[in-house]
Amino acid sequence: MHDSGAAALTLVITTFNRSRYLQGLLESVAALDPAPERIIVVDNASTDDTQETIAGAAARLPMPVVNLRLPVNAGGAGGFAAGVERALTEGASWLWVMDDDVVVLPAP
Repeated sequence: MHDSGAAALTLVITTFNRSRYLQGLLESVAALDPAPERIIVVDNASTDDTQETIAGAAARLPMPVVNLRLPVNAGGAGGFAAGVERALTEGASWLWVMDDDVVVLPAP
């Protein structure tokens, strides 16, 4: 949330070799209002084009996109643990954690 009076919401996404799903999720986040203050994408050592997808989102989205690439696939739980730790280090007050295969919908 970009309002200076609002608590810092960080979105933590864990992904592994599903760049198309990740792309859809990141595009849906771009339409949120209010938007999260920051996005942390935990790449569980993907071997597809996930890194390019994250870089493209970082260049186009209005909020910082942190690319946290793990050296091995730590699974969902390991990815979320790493992402939450990074989010707290970055100053998050609120966390929203999700897998890569969803999209978010703005309120009507």
